[in-house]
Formats: sequence, C-alpha cells, structure tokens
Amino acid sequence: MKHHVAAALCVAGLAISAWPAQADEACISLHPQVDFCADRAEWQQVDRTAPETLAFFRLPEGGFGKIILEEIPVSTSVDQEQIQETIVAMITRQIESAGGTVEVTERDGGEYGNDLVGTIVYELQASSGQDVLTLHSYLVSENLALQFITSTDSRNRAAYTLHKAFIDNFQISQVETFL
Repeated sequence: MKHHVAAALCVAGLAISAWPAQADEACISLHPQVDFCADRAEWQQVDRTAPETLAFFRLPEGGFGKIILEEIPVSTSVDQEQIQETIVAMITRQIESAGGTVEVTERDGGEYGNDLVGTIVYELQASSGQDVLTLHSYLVSENLALQFITSTDSRNRAAYTLHKAFIDNFQISQVETFL
C-alpha cells in the first residue's frame, strides 16, 4: 500500500503526516517505493539533470521540482547537522563552480520518530544574474534518504506553497520505514 507523504518542512514549522492514498491512475512510478501523483499538465516530467536525481519536473509557469533518493548503509549514523552541512556544501560547490553565489537564509529540522527531517532555504544567483529561491527538504530514515527540492524565481510565499504542493504529490510505500 502506498501512502501520501505531506512534509511541509518549511520555516512555518515541522508538520508531517501520512494517510492512505486513493487509487490514482495519474501516478508515475519513480522507484519501487516512490510514486509521483500529480496533474501532468501542471507538473511536466523532463529528463533528469544529474545521475543522482530520481526525477525532475517543470511547471509551465516557471519553477521546477526534483527528488533525489539515496540508499544509506544501515550501519551509517548521521545527525541533523551533518545532513544540513553536506547539503549546503554540495549546493555551494555546484553553484560557485558555475559562477553563481549561494546564501542560506533559513534552516529548520528535527526528528519524526527515528527519522531526521528538515528544510534548508537558500537564495541562488546564477551566473546569468537570475535570482532563484530554493527550498530543499529531506527525510532520512534507517536506510534511505529522500530530498525534495523546488526552485522558483519568486521571492515571496508562493515558493513555499509550490514546495508543499510538490511534496504532497508523492506516495511512498512501506511508509513505516520513512515515518
């Protein structure tokens, strides 16, 4: 059975819930444990931008969302600070190597059961001069790490709404291993 995962891990607070999914023929299976169930006219799947990206989606009016799924050896122990520092270092390296800049504006995180969850908000300035607001949420369970990333050129609360809508479209099987 698949479950929706709603993780509004934005600055407004940590709120995670799971509920049984309704049958949805519009779902795209991304991984044996992950489906994306959304209006395909709104969320258009495009080619992956990097090998670690499980799926990449673009909105017709601008902005994008991507999900990264990584398996973690069960014996690995990580904490909230390690996860956030790794994400920030990776993003900074990628953006700066392309001639852009990164400013982390917000960090939020905590535990949900035995899992680590959180969101990092950062503003990017691409080498083209375009300002981009990115929300980068993560959920780390015993053996898997999921990252939900949305970016838009919007600098207002619409970016948070976009991020929550993106995460709300996922269905995860065996949710007890994640939540």
